[in-house]
Amino acid sequence: MVTYYNRKDQVIEQHPLTRMIRPFNYADKYVIYDEGMSDPETEQLIQIRTDNPDYDAVKVLADEKVSRSGEVRKKTSDLILAGFISAVKTDKHFGSTMTDQANWTSLVVSLDALTFPVYIQDINGIPVSFANKTEVQQVFAEGFTRKATLLAQDGVLEQRIAGAETLTDLDLIVDDRV
Repeated sequence: MVTYYNRKDQVIEQHPLTRMIRPFNYADKYVIYDEGMSDPETEQLIQIRTDNPDYDAVKVLADEKVSRSGEVRKKTSDLILAGFISAVKTDKHFGSTMTDQANWTSLVVSLDALTFPVYIQDINGIPVSFANKTEVQQVFAEGFTRKATLLAQDGVLEQRIAGAETLTDLDLIVDDRV
């Protein structure tokens, strides 16, 4: 069943199509369907969509690009804020919130003034010992590399999203970063 709703979530009309492709917007209504629409139903729905003078495929694609870009940016931010695992300090997990990043930067800048060993808390608040400034620099570099890699991957995904010419092209773009 295809159900058309107005912007106040009131049912406007229903049609006996029984499956779903992608919801699409009209000027004053939107559509919800079930999954697994057959080819004849899909063709009928596409005809409904393209015959409607309020349907703007370019706007739908642009809106979907904005949505997908927002998802990519949020995932990038979430992955950065999740921290990084250090190979130098045997799989210790360090935070990389804005405060953590500022603390790491301050620490690296003041390395010559420090007396070693120094202790830096991992993401769980457990102190991790650093014997010398080389260890601090190496772990700082790991965190910086992780962030730079995530931002570079974000840029590639954003370019692919911007270059998509159809909704199908967008569907082929997968953000599988972990």
